[in-house]
Amino acid sequence: MIPIDSSPIVNFFLGLVAIGALVYSAEKIVDKILKISRHFGISELFLGITVISIGTSLAELTTTVMASIGILKGTISYEVGSGAILGTNVGSDLIQLTFITGIVAIFGVLIARKDFLKYTFSVMIAAEVLLLLFCLDGVVTRQEGFILFFGYLIYLIILYRRSKPVKTTKKEDVQLSKEIPLVLLGFLVLVIAANYILDISVYFVGVLGIGGSLIGALIIGVATALPEFATAMTGLIKRCPQVSLGTLVGSNITNPTMVVGLGALISTLKVPWPTKVLDLPYTIFSALIILGLFWSGERIDKKEAIFMISLYIIFIVIRLKFFAVD
Repeated sequence: MIPIDSSPIVNFFLGLVAIGALVYSAEKIVDKILKISRHFGISELFLGITVISIGTSLAELTTTVMASIGILKGTISYEVGSGAILGTNVGSDLIQLTFITGIVAIFGVLIARKDFLKYTFSVMIAAEVLLLLFCLDGVVTRQEGFILFFGYLIYLIILYRRSKPVKTTKKEDVQLSKEIPLVLLGFLVLVIAANYILDISVYFVGVLGIGGSLIGALIIGVATALPEFATAMTGLIKRCPQVSLGTLVGSNITNPTMVVGLGALISTLKVPWPTKVLDLPYTIFSALIILGLFWSGERIDKKEAIFMISLYIIFIVIRLKFFAVD
């Protein structure tokens, strides 16, 4: 736990500093990984779906592992810990899918080919549906966590075999002994910055008197989605839209499978009522709508981007008004 100042004003400005560190490190990560990909001929789409997505999901992963260990040790109640885990991961997925993807589409062009929609976007929806099925009985067991976690590993193997190397006319000289440590350092900064923003968010939530899985869905989930947002925007700036979309969709495969699966493997998870009746169904509903938008035109225009953002705003209103209590 990173120490938090007692002054709301100080915490606000420290949060801005953390966000700056987040964006800067994300930019450096994209630079370094794209260099490495060109050196080895690895596709940018594969990197966006796997390496970058897993790296930017480290905040969710760290929160999940710490909460699950806390449940086992008895330092965190089963209900609160489970609510934080599921609320954070599902909340992070939803904001990435709707609000963040919409923001990225407003500032650039997001293109999704039919094969991407068939083999990647559809896998994301299937992952959310599978998690919802496991949540319906009120508990995600260790056996179900095993299926989620190792199902993700199988998906990575299949994805790697399908991924085609990038054909480059000029091989870029890369000092791996220098670039790889810088990538790892960048991921470390991402995690530290995201966790600090997370702590700041929890502090302000405490001041406002909000509790339960609502914190995970609307506060922690938003904070832990910031690395994906920063990396996706940087990919857009670098004229690599596949990295942007691959990062967002890839993270939405990583969170409900690998991250939640690992949490369930450690401690099992008790499912809050709002998670299974609103959060997950609404995420799946939004994903199907966005799939339809991409399928019809293979891209998201400005009007559709605004519509995607409105989906998240509607969710916030419903969550606060009708599902504030677990």
